[in-house]
Amino acid sequence: MLNTTKSVAANNADHSTNIHLQDKPDMSQVSMLKGYWFYFKHNNNDISVHGSSWSGKEVVYFNNHPVSMKRNVTSFKTTHEFEAEGVNYTVNIHLVSVLKGAVETEVFANGESIGKETLAITKKGAKKEPWYKVLAFIAAFFVAGAAFGYFVVSFIVSLLGS
Repeated sequence: MLNTTKSVAANNADHSTNIHLQDKPDMSQVSMLKGYWFYFKHNNNDISVHGSSWSGKEVVYFNNHPVSMKRNVTSFKTTHEFEAEGVNYTVNIHLVSVLKGAVETEVFANGESIGKETLAITKKGAKKEPWYKVLAFIAAFFVAGAAFGYFVVSFIVSLLGS
């Protein structure tokens, strides 16, 4: 997907729009299975950002309608741009820490920041899993990988007719 970037700061000089964060709901959340969800509010409009922890797919929603989608697996930063109700919006998504799974999202309206939030999968003071659960998880993936490898090699050998 083409990554086009245009400056909205130049357009901001001609507009004197009152931009501020209004009644931002405290609904942002993160999990390994459901990914990252960020919620912002601007001029009584909802701006939601979802990022998948598994596929790198990022979707920006304006009033629950998707307005921008990108898949990012090679970069630590992504920029989404869209226009709605005469306002040029820019959403910057930045992977702050790979080890902590920390992602920062900032939303701009006509070049002016309306909100910024950081979510992390691992948080300081968060409950840690017991060592035996972690070991069982690793063992399960090892067994699954070994079984898959065995079947792939068996299939290839049967194709070659050894």
